[in-house]
Amino acid sequence: MKKRGCNIWGALFCAAGMICLLYFIFLLARMGATVTFTYFWLAAAFGFGGMGLALVFARGALGRLPRWLRFVVEGIVAAGCAVFILVEAVLIICGSKSAGEADYVIVLGAKVNNTSPSLILKARLDTALAYLNRYPNAKVIVSGGQGADEGISEAECMYRYLLAAGIAKERIIQEDRSTNTRENLEFSAQFLDTSRDFVVIITSDFHLFRSVRIAKKMGFAQVGGEAAPSLWYLVPTNYMREFLAVVKDFLLGNI
Repeated sequence: MKKRGCNIWGALFCAAGMICLLYFIFLLARMGATVTFTYFWLAAAFGFGGMGLALVFARGALGRLPRWLRFVVEGIVAAGCAVFILVEAVLIICGSKSAGEADYVIVLGAKVNNTSPSLILKARLDTALAYLNRYPNAKVIVSGGQGADEGISEAECMYRYLLAAGIAKERIIQEDRSTNTRENLEFSAQFLDTSRDFVVIITSDFHLFRSVRIAKKMGFAQVGGEAAPSLWYLVPTNYMREFLAVVKDFLLGNI
């Protein structure tokens, strides 16, 4: 029975490794080799594949390990799986919520391709546009600096997009210094009263939970979120990367 159990788990790990490898190849073909996190899936393929092969071919050696050590390893794996499932569930639930009318909307920046919004940024902008048309009294803060490979700042790109879509320039405030989520919110806070104003953060669905939690930790008294949809083929990448970001920010005390 133990050998059969090892074989089953070994086959499952090997299958998971193959899925990760195929997803890595798909992302490489779709997006090229410049997206760093794509290589996470290659590492995951080797990791799962290695564990699977170990369970299949080294089951005898594994079976001779002290029982207490096996319990420790199994406990760590079970706890890790439980934390992963819990965090992902929270991300999905929070990413499906919608907020009411706000005094200010903060749109968080994303990659700009030369002077045009990336697909992720365009999804956030289209969500913001629908929100601003629904609530014409809300003002919007477009937040994001300029990266080394961007032709203009993310804030300027968002400003141009919303302006071209018919949003009055008097409603748009640019924050063009930030380089991460915390700075997005910290620098945007200078344009509003965080103790009184109701603020809605617009960002991608996978990113909404962490953004709202950071804002609350920073002292935003009334804050909600409005989620922009993810590209279907980036859902595994986005949610895996966000899981790691949530763990990191939790350990650093940011959320």
